[in-house]
Amino acid sequence: MTERLFYKDPYTKETISRVIEVKGNKAFLDQTTFYPESGGVCGDTGYIKNYRVIDTQIEGDDIAHILDVQPELRVGQVVECSIDWDRRHRLMRMHTSAHLLFNVCQMLLNPDIKATSSDVGENKSRIDLNYEPTITLETRQKLENKCNELIDRKLEVKCWWDEERTDFRWTQIDDFPRLPCGGLHIKNLEEIGTFNIIGRLSKGRGRQRLEFTVE
Repeated sequence: MTERLFYKDPYTKETISRVIEVKGNKAFLDQTTFYPESGGVCGDTGYIKNYRVIDTQIEGDDIAHILDVQPELRVGQVVECSIDWDRRHRLMRMHTSAHLLFNVCQMLLNPDIKATSSDVGENKSRIDLNYEPTITLETRQKLENKCNELIDRKLEVKCWWDEERTDFRWTQIDDFPRLPCGGLHIKNLEEIGTFNIIGRLSKGRGRQRLEFTVE
């Protein structure tokens, strides 16, 4: 099983790892700080030795590092690994922003509002909500303003494993309700920068999508 170093410290940029298997252009390591695609968040990119990692995916109990070429690596070889930190940090900022927006929607729109799905990207992200009234431009501006107000307050972001349920992880912004999440987050909202809601789409009756980005 690949040891998931990104859970110990999502700010780790470089590691020394050992190759445990190579399948075509996939490299498997004993430990990694590369986050695999999961929960609507795309996988990390970066380098293993001098080989470009173009994607990271879960395969069983291990993590597959997808390389742009078939590598000349051998089992047992020790390699230097580095993630594309600017990209990782932006995805972390985007991911935490999705949680923040959902919390603010519950605060300003309806405490019982539900998020049915989300997708976190480098340049644009979105959350889908079960909410009947149309979220107007005026309402979107109120949501955006509140998010930026909370960012300016530099609220703490906490992540922890559930003590009773194996492999169940929580994320919580300040004293907002905690949310189950296995993804990576920043430590403080101030890292987000400026939050912008850039669009709203109807996904059918009572279902709406809010698209956003960070600067």
